[in-house]
Amino acid sequence: MINPHLLRCVALAEEALKAGDAPFGSVLVDENGNVLKEDRNRVNSVDRTYHPEIELARWAAKNLTRILLVSTALCALLPMVGLS
Repeated sequence: MINPHLLRCVALAEEALKAGDAPFGSVLVDENGNVLKEDRNRVNSVDRTYHPEIELARWAAKNLTRILLVSTALCALLPMVGLS
């Protein structure tokens, strides 16, 4: 069975492609699988830096109290969204 959140990411990517943007979608879910926020790529319709994963990280930084764990050095873009 394919994860329904992954299927939603694909649907969001299709929406982005139809709108003339690069085909990327992101979904932020909590530990119970509830969707907290979703978005799609909007590099052509908003601005060239509008990536869904960055927008979801920005939203999470403002609205959630969480710990970010990574397996490598942090992405250079994370301080731009309030994570460091």
